[in-house]
Amino acid sequence: MSIYDVELNLTSRIGEIRYRFMGQDIFYNVTVEEVTNEFTKGVAVFQSSRSGETRGNPFSFIYNFAQNNFVEGTISYSCSTN
Repeated sequence: MSIYDVELNLTSRIGEIRYRFMGQDIFYNVTVEEVTNEFTKGVAVFQSSRSGETRGNPFSFIYNFAQNNFVEGTISYSCSTN
């Protein structure tokens, strides 16, 4: 199961995503491109890794506030908030 830790600052339009899956532990810098009352859209770019990766593909995402889900490509993940 993939785990995404998402931290977004909607005022400054930046953030970070930590992605963990099958031994991978990767950090991405986020640029928030659009914010509405219902969702935010952004792009995540590889920053660093704790598991040895030296690069990663950038990806676009949408976080839907109303449905509390995170969408990367065609995959939608239900979120829990902390």
